[in-house]
Amino acid sequence: MATLKDIAELAGVSTATVSRVLNLDETFSVTAETRRRIFEIAQMLQYGETPRQAERKLQMALIVLYSGADALEDPHYLNLEKHVTRAAKDERIKLTRYTASEWIERSGAIRCDGILVEGSAGRFERKLRKSLEHRNVPAVLLDFCCADPSYDCVYSDDDRTAKLAFDHLRACGYERIGFIGGGKRLPAGQGTDGAQEETWQDRRTEAFRKLLQRHGLYREEWFCCGEGSVYGAGCRLAEELLACETRPEAVFVMNDSMALGACRTFDKAGLAIPDDIAVVGCNDIPSVRYLSPPLTTVSLRPETLSGMAVRLLRDRILRREEYGGVHVVVPGELIVRGSTAYRRGRQSSRK
Repeated sequence: MATLKDIAELAGVSTATVSRVLNLDETFSVTAETRRRIFEIAQMLQYGETPRQAERKLQMALIVLYSGADALEDPHYLNLEKHVTRAAKDERIKLTRYTASEWIERSGAIRCDGILVEGSAGRFERKLRKSLEHRNVPAVLLDFCCADPSYDCVYSDDDRTAKLAFDHLRACGYERIGFIGGGKRLPAGQGTDGAQEETWQDRRTEAFRKLLQRHGLYREEWFCCGEGSVYGAGCRLAEELLACETRPEAVFVMNDSMALGACRTFDKAGLAIPDDIAVVGCNDIPSVRYLSPPLTTVSLRPETLSGMAVRLLRDRILRREEYGGVHVVVPGELIVRGSTAYRRGRQSSRK
């Protein structure tokens, strides 16, 4: 069985240094290269946990950039959080959840080894970013990325998500294709903390717009965007789409919560799905498989996103590497259900 002395000899350091590094002594100053070398040698020699390590779990703070109301409107957030909790448990990490305001108010008194931030770029405000910088512990952004190159990020591939939806609709034979979704910019000085905010726009929205334009299928009146990304916004934007002189044969909706609202609006207008209008959503939240017909959607693979984010943060904590900016991009998966159909033989059941 390997000992501290074995590791020290291979690493070219003292046994005391090895002990303090492996026991995650936060007061001990050592270079990132030395720390990394010690952990790599310990792993190579299959060195077991010391008693102190066994009794001390890593502590991770999960900061969520959404409210309870947001989570109820869009279950994607809670689904992702559920998988984060499960992944942390599997890695023997103690996870404590905070809202952004709770973290900003109490961060000085919160003890943690690393921070996971889940939400969206539009809500990653300057005050929170400053708070994270002051803590000087590893941080990973989950489900979004930001312009700051120092952050590690794990997020879905919006370009591939848009292409999966587009290619499926084209393979089904649809040519008149619309879009329902979000996309906004925060003008300078309009952040909720009164500070200057970087502008942003939904990448999935822009990716789908470019695909339509590239194939000569883009029509401005069928590209319905607005603030909000929940059920009510889906209802409202679907009404705008139906107000057009002619309507599309199919529509890609930015997320499943909006798709639920859009489907409800189409049904109230007397349209049959997919006979009169086909619908593709995104996120694969649990409820959409029970719609009538069930919703074709793109799964963003929340279990994979969460697991990768937790493992990346764990790696950062243990190795104490000084560089950041790693981006892990997870491809989505198309799940075909009854809300789309091949055009051959389609017959409208309702006018």
